[in-house]
Amino acid sequence: MAKKQKPTEKFETAIIVGPMPFPQKCIQASRQGQLIFVDGGMIHKGKFQKKAPGLLKNSFTLGDGDGPQKSRLNFKKNEQDLSDLAFCLQKMQKERGLKNIILLGFLGGRRDHELFNLGEVALFLKQKNNVRVYFEDKIEFLPAGTHRVHFHGTFSLGSLFPNKIKISGECLYPLLKWTKIEPLSSLCLSNEAHGDFSIECKEALMLIYSERSRR
Repeated sequence: MAKKQKPTEKFETAIIVGPMPFPQKCIQASRQGQLIFVDGGMIHKGKFQKKAPGLLKNSFTLGDGDGPQKSRLNFKKNEQDLSDLAFCLQKMQKERGLKNIILLGFLGGRRDHELFNLGEVALFLKQKNNVRVYFEDKIEFLPAGTHRVHFHGTFSLGSLFPNKIKISGECLYPLLKWTKIEPLSSLCLSNEAHGDFSIECKEALMLIYSERSRR
């Protein structure tokens, strides 16, 4: 059984693993942080043993225990009115030093699960508004504020709440004045980045990478 995380231990990065497949390169890019397996995410334990064994030393598991691998849980969810990811994010609210969350294995599969995972992160960032959340290398949730991004390629911006945003810098379609964006509006669909640019937002905002090619 993984060593149980002490409540007094602090960490800046949480690597939370769910049950869906994800690229091996995401493990290689996540070498430091607190590793957390959310129930069915335990099927990926072997991958971490090979690629990043150091992360396993203080890893822990949580959920309701209905995953395909019946592992002993460090934290058991007894209520069924929230998902295992939402249960995990509730615990992350208490981590004062937390700056980044990397979610692996939460994209794909059932469409309802995928959409609600996005929704739970957006709700989390309403309370924990100083954390950046990454769904692998595909979607980055930016909390309210100003963010510098370096990127070459196609990207889209989307919000799950009514929002106001600005975009400036090296991109094809800047928004230099505060612009209202409605939930899941296509206003900021398929922009092109050519280096450094800034994004400002009043609420959490999804930065979705379509053709990701960092230089």
